[in-house]
Amino acid sequence: MKSLNYLMMFAAAAMIAGVNNVSAKKYDSYKGLVMCGYQGWASAPGDGSDRGWGSYAAPGNKFQPGDCGIDYWPEMKEYKKQYDTPFKYADGSTATLYSPADLSSVELHFKWMKQNGIDGVFMQRFIGNARPGTKNKAHFDKVFDNAMKAAQKYGRTVCLMYDLSGLSYKGENDDIAMILNDWAELSEKYGFEKRDKGYDCYLHHNGKPLLAIWGIGFPDRPYPLQFPEKLIQCLKDKDYPYQCSLHLGVPTYWREFGRDTRNEPILHDIIMMGDIIHPWTPGRYKDKATYEAYKPNIAADIAWAKAHGKDFAAGVFPGFSWYNKALWEFPGQNHPSNATPRQGGRFLWMQLAGAVNSGAEMIYVSMFDEIEEGTAIYKISKNPPVGKSPFVALEPETPSDHYMFLVGQAGKALKEGKQLPEEMPYKHKKSKK
Repeated sequence: MKSLNYLMMFAAAAMIAGVNNVSAKKYDSYKGLVMCGYQGWASAPGDGSDRGWGSYAAPGNKFQPGDCGIDYWPEMKEYKKQYDTPFKYADGSTATLYSPADLSSVELHFKWMKQNGIDGVFMQRFIGNARPGTKNKAHFDKVFDNAMKAAQKYGRTVCLMYDLSGLSYKGENDDIAMILNDWAELSEKYGFEKRDKGYDCYLHHNGKPLLAIWGIGFPDRPYPLQFPEKLIQCLKDKDYPYQCSLHLGVPTYWREFGRDTRNEPILHDIIMMGDIIHPWTPGRYKDKATYEAYKPNIAADIAWAKAHGKDFAAGVFPGFSWYNKALWEFPGQNHPSNATPRQGGRFLWMQLAGAVNSGAEMIYVSMFDEIEEGTAIYKISKNPPVGKSPFVALEPETPSDHYMFLVGQAGKALKEGKQLPEEMPYKHKKSKK
């Protein structure tokens, strides 16, 4: 471990300017919090990233009616900086999009979080987006910097999440060193451990900065489980100066090696090395009947975690739609639009109430800004562009901030130690018809 270049840091990191500390808030535990995944994958021509349309586009960076990578369109009314697209609204006007490379756009998202009582986000960082010297790393470094500044400004919290999907395993390879150095670089720049670089907002748990590692034990992630095991061993190595608590993203049926889990006992050995267990639930149920069949797992998972000295984060999602990009990535396969309907928020509320009332102390929402697979809870357009690419519109009767509000209500219940009612609440009075 001593051979790793721990000192490959930003030289000027100690002097961080332009951070608003007025709303700064220390987060010393995940318990009592509702957190969302935050991707920041999108980009736009002219935003400085040189990545084209990023995740907005279909494979090959094609972005035009009939070729795109998103199923929902953001509501764009409040964004300060907007980029014209090839798409048109029904009235013939040009549809616009935002880029998370712009600080103002990320600040707007964190402003919405504060307004609705959402505690913060896990910043997604795929392996390929941590590789030094790439456009992707430069983009995601910028998005992470924007998120840290916005979290500090609005009193929210941030936690880094490495997604192991797509990694290339080569034994004692450079990928482990790359992840460790990337974590060390960010830890040093922002002062995660001591909060001594002008940022108080990074999430801690069990006395250390929290780091999430996602993608452990899934059959469609074929890398040997010895890889995440070795990575975690390195993160805990006494000679590694940026040790952390660990939030581990695992399959839904991790506990009994069920249908979405690799039947390898080493998975439980790895889980025992972590601090928080987070099962991934999107796509595992689609309506009330299938959720009710899943729900007993929450209490059983919590009981297992407590018996083994671990914490548990319940996963929820607002709905699911993966059509436009799947047309190109999986030709011939059936990925219907609006596959898991949102039901005006009732699908999400059912899960939030189920998690809180089953005894979950922390919640992970998939996702804040995921419009590629239709799990975003931020403001979605009720009148998306028209044409060859079908977009799922937010229901006309649903307030644009409704999903963020529901998540915030779950967070309030966690903090107050209360149960959630079965009936879904509304931030704004529901109009009578």
